[in-house]
Amino acid sequence: MRALVIASVLAISFSAVTFAADSADQSTTANCAAQWKALNSDQKEELNRKVFANDCLTGKPVPLPQAPPVTLPPRPPVSNSCRDGTFTTSVNPMNACSGHGGVKN
Repeated sequence: MRALVIASVLAISFSAVTFAADSADQSTTANCAAQWKALNSDQKEELNRKVFANDCLTGKPVPLPQAPPVTLPPRPPVSNSCRDGTFTTSVNPMNACSGHGGVKN
């Protein structure tokens, strides 16, 4: 009888550990799937899905491709400033700051 009780306790303990490990694995898998889903199509093209999944599941940092820096077009030259602090690119100062208090002297 004593052996049966010990065997039952061990079986329950083992199944609880296995369940906890399965839950952790499922959580890791879900996190990796969410990371893959969050990538844009360009990033997915640059990454190998199997390598990404393997690295993510084993806890290795996954290097994500970097987006190229955004370059903004050059600002037009400012020719006049208005009395309210705004600027105009108008070459002709006549009516350039109408609605802004006129051209600042």
